Amino acid sequence: MADDSMKLLVQHLKEYKDSTAAEIHYLNSKILALKEQNDVMIEEVEEREIQLKEHDNIIRNLQSANNRKYRAEERSDWQSLVESLNEDRDYLNRDLSDIQSATQQYEEQV
Repeated sequence: MADDSMKLLVQHLKEYKDSTAAEIHYLNSKILALKEQNDVMIEEVEEREIQLKEHDNIIRNLQSANNRKYRAEERSDWQSLVESLNEDRDYLNRDLSDIQSATQQYEEQV
């Protein structure tokens, strides 16, 4: 009877050992698969970070170019304004000269 109990215990231990070995093998293979998946994801994150930096640089360059363009347009607007004011001043100076000439002629006639 003790032999039968001992055989059952040995059989049970052997089955338990086999099942735990299978579970350990399954878990180890799962760990390897997850590590590979993690490595792939890390590479993707690094690629995305590189792309993000490139896009940030593009955005900064566009902002800088836009700022320069705005300043150039603003400068052009000021230049146009100054030209317009100079033209108006020249027109008024000619008009003033004509009026002064006419006034001088009237004074000479009087």
